[in-house]
Amino acid sequence: MLESVEDSNPSASLPYGLLVSRIIVDSLVDLSNYKPVEINATYDTKTFSSMGYVLVNDKWHKKESLQARAETSKATRVSADSASALLQEVGDIKTRLTRLESNVMVMQDCLNKNLQHSKDTSTDVRKIKLAMEDLKKEGVKTVNRLIKQVDSIKAGAESSHNELAVSVQTSYSNFSKDVERSYDSFCRNILKTLKYFLGRR
Repeated sequence: MLESVEDSNPSASLPYGLLVSRIIVDSLVDLSNYKPVEINATYDTKTFSSMGYVLVNDKWHKKESLQARAETSKATRVSADSASALLQEVGDIKTRLTRLESNVMVMQDCLNKNLQHSKDTSTDVRKIKLAMEDLKKEGVKTVNRLIKQVDSIKAGAESSHNELAVSVQTSYSNFSKDVERSYDSFCRNILKTLKYFLGRR
């Protein structure tokens, strides 16, 4: 059967007439009860186009098939683009990890330095505590010495009030000097510690 979309024969408007006829013949359908009809028509470009075919590279292809191929190609392109973006993202992550590793190493060095400073600070604090203890001990010693001298002066009848005053003044002077030395040492340690902490800011 040959048919054309421009044919005036009504059978020419049958969709897929040639294909249907081929299927009937190949399926051995009994058409003996029907009168044979000879259709003198041709399948031209418009006919194939009306049936949803497209001519590409001298071959007819179904439009749906071409669209599926285009979508597949597009999906493949998208996948390739996604892979490229993924590789770039992986590279960025690798760079960030490298920077993070460097920062961790720097932080570790800082922690080690701070640990050493903390040890030094602890030493300073211990020095301050020792200075305070020395100050207290020195004060107690001086006061005890002063009390003993006063007691001995009281016990001696020959001692005059002037000698008592001189002895008390001397003991007080020694006590003041001892306290001053201990206080100066204490202040130096305090200032050293403060300079350390303030210097870190």
